[in-house]
Amino acid sequence: MIINNRLEAWLAFMCMDEPDDILSIIEKYSDFKEMYEQIYVICRDLDEVMGMFSKELQELDRNSVELMVDEMQKDLDVEAAVRSGKLTAINRWLEEKIWKYGCMKDPVALFESVCGPFRPEEYVAYLEKKFTDIYEL
Repeated sequence: MIINNRLEAWLAFMCMDEPDDILSIIEKYSDFKEMYEQIYVICRDLDEVMGMFSKELQELDRNSVELMVDEMQKDLDVEAAVRSGKLTAINRWLEEKIWKYGCMKDPVALFESVCGPFRPEEYVAYLEKKFTDIYEL
């Protein structure tokens, strides 16, 4: 990975989970080590991590998540990936569309960046089709 400046290093640092990549950034930007240590401590406390995301999780109801999965399905075969246990493509999609934004976008903006502007009539049609299929209406 080529990092050209401190901003790129910070954005990459916040999105990475490969220890070697994180260490290479810390070597170049030594003050990131303290941030990494703080993040590590927070992540060891699952309750605290879940509390951080509880508001966002509440705002994304199950149907919204399913709609996002439908959007993902346009780019890759989600069911085949899950069946095979090869989730790299799904994780890559989530990283590109959702995870890399962290708290930089509010839930509505994040949803719209993945699914497009919210249109109530399309959402109602989506729900009608979904429940018609599920309950054979």
